[in-house]
Amino acid sequence: MKIAELLGYGDKKNYKPMYQQIDDLDKKTVGGKWGKGWFEKIGQQLAAWRA
Repeated sequence: MKIAELLGYGDKKNYKPMYQQIDDLDKKTVGGKWGKGWFEKIGQQLAAWRA
């Protein structure tokens, strides 16, 4: 994501939810837990960028 951001893909407002998802994933996977549903949310956000 940082490379895409540096290359100018999307707006800064597009990245905020993505970074929030990563933070949430970090919290969900503490101690070997699963971050279920994360890939679906990220996929939806990326699909919205192409629209």
